[in-house]
Amino acid sequence: MALFLSSAAIQHLTSLGKENLLRVQVKSGGCAGLQYVFSIETSKKDNDVVIEDQGAIVIVDPLSLHFIDGSTVHYHNELMMSYFTLENPKATAGCGCGTSFSVD
Repeated sequence: MALFLSSAAIQHLTSLGKENLLRVQVKSGGCAGLQYVFSIETSKKDNDVVIEDQGAIVIVDPLSLHFIDGSTVHYHNELMMSYFTLENPKATAGCGCGTSFSVD
């Protein structure tokens, strides 16, 4: 199983320091049934899968990884906000506002 990081995501995460980990979760909700949740945490749970790329660290629980395997984490820094997104090849549909997705 794999999760990839864009260069912008790597740059942002490494700027936060090794003590800050990006957690990527998939939870039920939204119009399409599933949604991504991103959070910065300082510790991992026992069953977390740890993905490290050039000093950037992402943690994912095994169930969430099942839904996002093969995805790429992107980081966007815009004038009014900055945020993470996920490019997920397993997503078969999404809602109009872009906050949720579904898989077959």
